[in-house]
Amino acid sequence: MKYFGDLKKENGIVAIFVGLALVALVGILAYAIDTGSLYQTRRSMQSTADAAALAGVQDLPDNPGDAVQSAIDYAVTQDIAISSSNVIVSIESTFVSNDTITVRVSDPAVKTVFAGIFGINSAAVGAAATAMIGSPAAYKGLVPWYLVEGDWVPGADYSLYENKTGSVSFNGESTGGDLYRDNIANGYQGTLKIGDMIDCLEGFKTGPTAQGTESRVGPASQLDAFSVLTELLSDGDYRLVRPDTQLIVCPVVTQATADSEHGPIIGFAPILITSYGSKIVIGTFLDEAMMISNGEIEGYGGYGLRVTRLLD
Repeated sequence: MKYFGDLKKENGIVAIFVGLALVALVGILAYAIDTGSLYQTRRSMQSTADAAALAGVQDLPDNPGDAVQSAIDYAVTQDIAISSSNVIVSIESTFVSNDTITVRVSDPAVKTVFAGIFGINSAAVGAAATAMIGSPAAYKGLVPWYLVEGDWVPGADYSLYENKTGSVSFNGESTGGDLYRDNIANGYQGTLKIGDMIDCLEGFKTGPTAQGTESRVGPASQLDAFSVLTELLSDGDYRLVRPDTQLIVCPVVTQATADSEHGPIIGFAPILITSYGSKIVIGTFLDEAMMISNGEIEGYGGYGLRVTRLLD
């Protein structure tokens, strides 16, 4: 009987240890499940903050008030249970005034799953994202036509090439018709930076001009109208609504008045080819054209291509 009495005593001790182990196991399980749940919630919030910042930054630098509202409007449409009071948007400056936006999304009371057993019923979760807008410092795929610095009017037509004026030679390359035609059709395959010099040429290239343009955009009779490819914004600017081969990018130079005059590139202008013939190419200026670039960017100069980027 003594032997069995010791066994019962040991069984009681084992039961105590098992009970303590179960409590610890439940605690670990609660921690793991709730940590995973909160992590997923934060990831969802981070995605919302990122997208809201990118939505807002497109209104910068000219309309910071619209940028704030765009970020808020995007954030509150997501599945995360937040209101406008949970979204704090601050406008800062990276290169130029009002070119950077930060969006903070938070929920101070995200419900836990098991941690309530230990009196922890909720936890604060938040995320933040910062985005900026700028101009690309370099571009690959320029067409061999140039624009001179000036006050470009969104939605207005400009002559890109007419009779014998408007063509460009890049980096001292050949001025022959075949290469010129290919640069129209496919864009210049080298990368050019702000400050690089280009040769603004004169000379009759009517055949290669028409041939390269048709190769790029198709027959002139089948071009989409400017209104089909763009939307008019509240500030009078136009934004591209879908990618299209009619969109080209031209280098902008300070001046170009004579054959073979060198002009430094000061920007990159988005243009939609809207009509062309044997001796002329007409493009309509597009104020807002976004591009994705991991390359170097600089302060937005008020016109031309724009780059949006999330900052670390």
